[in-house]
Amino acid sequence: MTGVTLIQHKHCPSCGKAILPSRVTCEGECEVKWGRIRSNRKWFWRGWVAATILIVMLVVVYGPR
Repeated sequence: MTGVTLIQHKHCPSCGKAILPSRVTCEGECEVKWGRIRSNRKWFWRGWVAATILIVMLVVVYGPR
């Protein structure tokens, strides 16, 4: 059996194609799509943290005494 050498690579989080390790995504549409995904995730987590803080505050203020 002959040895096969693979070049260093990683995969685009948007489309799954092999890309160079120095890149985050493919070029073009994947960059735009990945930017939107990251923005949506950021807003989701901000909302999640805000809702958690609000619930904790409500329990502390109005909870059982």
